[in-house]
Amino acid sequence: MLRSSTPLALLALVANLLTGCTPTPAYQGIDMSAHNPVALAPVCVGQFALDFPRDGVASWHVNLDWAAVERLPARLHDAAGFWAHVHARRDALAAQSHDTEPSLLSHYEQVGENAALLLHREEDTNVSAYYLERYLWLGDRGYLFKGLGEGEEIKAKLPAYTRILSRLQPLNTVYQPGGFCIDGAVVKAEVKIDASHTVEVRGFDSTTFTVGTVEANETSELMTLPASEAWMFSAAGQLDVALQEFKLLRADPNIRDMFDSPKELSILRNGQRTVADRQGEEAVWMMRFNNGSIQYKFMWTRADGRPSLHGSPGLTFQFSAGDPLNPDAKLPAEQALLGLWDAVLDSVHKR
Repeated sequence: MLRSSTPLALLALVANLLTGCTPTPAYQGIDMSAHNPVALAPVCVGQFALDFPRDGVASWHVNLDWAAVERLPARLHDAAGFWAHVHARRDALAAQSHDTEPSLLSHYEQVGENAALLLHREEDTNVSAYYLERYLWLGDRGYLFKGLGEGEEIKAKLPAYTRILSRLQPLNTVYQPGGFCIDGAVVKAEVKIDASHTVEVRGFDSTTFTVGTVEANETSELMTLPASEAWMFSAAGQLDVALQEFKLLRADPNIRDMFDSPKELSILRNGQRTVADRQGEEAVWMMRFNNGSIQYKFMWTRADGRPSLHGSPGLTFQFSAGDPLNPDAKLPAEQALLGLWDAVLDSVHKR
């Protein structure tokens, strides 16, 4: 959490400057949430509930049960529309020829009353991989599980691929207890799963806010990097990378005067911050470019050392505003961007 803005914080900053000490970043520890100009609405991502920008273009990325999961178009508003969509996909694959098989469609199966799976080739000459599509209908919304290519052995595993379909339930309110929230559904199973939710904030150019979470049964299911590489993905690591790149560009006489080269980097925050009772690192910086454009980068990553298992799910936040190639980008004041960032992070809690 951040402390409230006070005159003492500003006096401390001035004192550091007068005494020649390395200045504290301008907004370190100061809660700017009162300056947020953006309407927020509650959302549920994984095991977390939070307030997130209400208006803008929203997107989800979900990986579950060896597949990318996406919500089907809203125009498929009833079961008849859902099955028409599935059957159209089946018939289109069956109508396309294959060099060594009757068609691109290798297998079609209805699973219960609300799901189906399609196993197919992707092109007429491909003989090395099959691709699995699983379709699920949850009463008023549908989902597609799109898997990666697998060999002939996938046919023996098809029964196992149907099990997850019974573990999804409709998400009708962010306050539903338990499970892992994705786009409009809750996964009621302890499996390896990761999800991120991004909003392109309406009214601001080149401004995106992303929250991500991941959890698994055991550490062997998680990607493991050496400590030096893992640090690169932390908030402090990303800030250090930005600083080193900035110094290199400023030191190169052939680059530093180019129109899209940065001429200033200001650190607005860099330190510890707790979010949803998780110890974490926060870094916020601003870059100003020769062409007059400005870009802000915000990042928060957890730093408590616990693996991203079901009891301690991973959590990250990233917020970017501005475009180095667009000096005319419409952005709010710096204090407003910090206000949006703080308002979101202050709202996060476990469901």
